[in-house]
Amino acid sequence: MTSHQMNDGLEIHPSNEQPETRRDIAGNPEEIPEPVVKNGVVVSSAAKPEAKSIWLAWLYIFNWYPGHYSKEEKRLLRKLDRTILPLICSMYFIKWLDQSNINNAYNSGMKEELNLKGIEYNLFSTFYNIGYLVMEIPCMLLISRPKYARWVLPICETLWSIITFIQCRNNSAPMIYGMRFLMGLFETPAATGSLYVLSSWYRSDEVFKRAGVWYVSSNIGAMFGGYMQAAAHAGLDGKGGMAGWRWVFIIDGIISLPIAIAGFFLYPGVPTSNPRVWWLSEEDQKLAQARMQDDGMRKSKKIGKQMLKRVFRKWHFYIAVCTYVCFQLTTWVAGQMIVWVKSTGQYSVEMINILPTGVQALAIVVGIVVPSFVM
Repeated sequence: MTSHQMNDGLEIHPSNEQPETRRDIAGNPEEIPEPVVKNGVVVSSAAKPEAKSIWLAWLYIFNWYPGHYSKEEKRLLRKLDRTILPLICSMYFIKWLDQSNINNAYNSGMKEELNLKGIEYNLFSTFYNIGYLVMEIPCMLLISRPKYARWVLPICETLWSIITFIQCRNNSAPMIYGMRFLMGLFETPAATGSLYVLSSWYRSDEVFKRAGVWYVSSNIGAMFGGYMQAAAHAGLDGKGGMAGWRWVFIIDGIISLPIAIAGFFLYPGVPTSNPRVWWLSEEDQKLAQARMQDDGMRKSKKIGKQMLKRVFRKWHFYIAVCTYVCFQLTTWVAGQMIVWVKSTGQYSVEMINILPTGVQALAIVVGIVVPSFVM
């Protein structure tokens, strides 16, 4: 047997035997490509199988573990899917639950009890986004460093869970502004940080399906928040001398804090984080590092002129920014639907919170199906 050297230290070890043939999901013969060795670790996912027909894409929606992957890689992926994916989905779910509860509370009695007027409702979002803007870049710089990557998100979620509890004592618009600013500050890593971690463990052709599942957890959070506010108003309004909208913040905090604490024990950071998380073996971590190195991931470097030039000279950056701005504009409009429903004067508090959840239900279906067509 001879080996052929490839770029980036990859070696392909051809065999004298005929390649194994098996049937793919569509029932067609599928050759198993030769594995690739990266720094002494076999990376079967680096060998690309032949392209699939776009007309058969629907067959691969739930094919998360391609047939040419080795047993070791499939086992690693299943570990990641059982641990990282549920954890960051839970965190993103909580992020949206805690972020959107102000909308439900405002339209379920907060406005009248605190005598809120004019543009104060819109300023709640403004102060939240100011906090988000302040923390975004520092947070990503911390998460991209292996030394801190394991701890940033659990710490931030613990802090925003505490703030969620405190919001049950909101008594004025200025206090809400301050709470919303702090919520935006500490919720920052739940979105961009989670996506960064996903793309640090999953190869570029694996991450789409997981990212779709991760993203719809935000829709589930917003939808669940509507049902929870409706239930709180119906069953807890007046209990303990508090209005139903105040109970929502307490319930959200009770849900959020255990997930934040679990993050300290389960969150893995990035593949180069040291010490490694307990549920990954040393072999798992080496395989994860080899997989991502083969996929093009490199060690983080200091920000300098050359790096900034590389970023700002690529057209992808501007397309991504413009697309996301437009997307956020549409989600903001959807968030105002609850205000319009209340303004009609035709619905109970329970229905005011339940009716807008239909938009989120549709988004869940689309968010899972569309990314799954990436094969």
